Amino acid sequence: HCAQDKKHQKEGKRVPNVEKRRDRQKMASFECQSQVTICIADSTPHYADITVRHQQGHVPYCDVSLPEDVKDLIWREIIQNHPSPISFNHKQVYQLWYSLVRTQWTLDVNEVRSAEKLLSKLGKDPTLGSLIFDRVDIEVPDGLSAIAFSVPAMLEKWGVQIQEIALDSAWGTNRGGYEIFALLGEAYGSGLPLGYLLTKTVDKAAPNSKKRVLEQFLAHFRDEHGLNVKFTLSDKDFAEIGACHTVFPRAKHQLCFWHCLKAVKKRLSILRRQPAHYNSAQAKQEFKFIDEQFHAVEAHAASISENRPRRITIRLRGEIVRMIDRGRVDAGAGATCEFQPDNTEESEEMGIGEDGGGTESEPEDDLLRNIEKEIGDCENDTDTEDAPDWEFEDGETRSKDPRYTFCPAPHRADVLRLFANHFCRHPIF
Repeated sequence: HCAQDKKHQKEGKRVPNVEKRRDRQKMASFECQSQVTICIADSTPHYADITVRHQQGHVPYCDVSLPEDVKDLIWREIIQNHPSPISFNHKQVYQLWYSLVRTQWTLDVNEVRSAEKLLSKLGKDPTLGSLIFDRVDIEVPDGLSAIAFSVPAMLEKWGVQIQEIALDSAWGTNRGGYEIFALLGEAYGSGLPLGYLLTKTVDKAAPNSKKRVLEQFLAHFRDEHGLNVKFTLSDKDFAEIGACHTVFPRAKHQLCFWHCLKAVKKRLSILRRQPAHYNSAQAKQEFKFIDEQFHAVEAHAASISENRPRRITIRLRGEIVRMIDRGRVDAGAGATCEFQPDNTEESEEMGIGEDGGGTESEPEDDLLRNIEKEIGDCENDTDTEDAPDWEFEDGETRSKDPRYTFCPAPHRADVLRLFANHFCRHPIF
């Protein structure tokens, strides 16, 4: 089979210690459904029938490992000059190499000045004719240290087609303790790196200092590169949300679906925290469309079943119909079955109208696969008894009932699927 066939890729083992984990670039893989078959018949042993199946023409595999002749040359030199037993190991050889080549990017003792000099030194990409990285000028408020740069080649080629951007940050990527913000644009279903911002609090800073830095960062792409987006995405960082609203006031801001799904999944695994009582007046004040007469039903711990919800499998002409929430059939006794048929003919055969029918698209399949992958095996998740108060809304208290479980494990996957369904159906929220 093809080395890049996604079906044959293996998941790497993760280091248990989170602090020691490092992201590594993996070989690109594809749904190429590859197979090579070689058949040799006893009657004609001099002839072989070779069948090759490869249903997607993807980028070829690029071997980045050190060539064998280079390895032999290095170790031949080492062994020749240092007969056994050798008193040093490969880590010491690597450390020496690192100390020699780091002078190419360490241009100043101060890491910010070093980065600024490096950005100026890189210059233009000879193949593209544009700057590799272009520094973004920012007025840094007192108490902060910051440096930002853009990726001009991406913006020149794709900027006018980008209508959606995502802003997110990460910690622990550098020894200097800087928080790094990445700005990604979307074009034809792919994420494109547009720019990066590194910021750090070095002294007491005024309120909203980080938000002002983010506004300058985003404004650079709007003003210098003509970025005119309709959608902005982030996690629930209010500095990011506020900066997006200020720079792109007409754009619709959406919380990142992946972050939301992770947050709901985490909340479901906290056992003893009970939700606050539903306040219909407060709900009406925040969302005008809510019916004030609606009252949420709060179940008691003893009434929640620990058993897995009943499910029904539907077979159509002998084939299982995939479970996608479009049509809905009452299966009786509290069980329901949700499905979407593959074509209009089957819709009519099962008595489903236009609202429940339709064909599936490949992006929808991808989304469903990603949702199921993220949900994973909820029943084997690690539960926690409680968590710090700052993780909860006002009024969420620890239950005094030792039998209380906020959401039993067998029900969590269904809750997450329900949440994912409504999140995708109601983008205005």
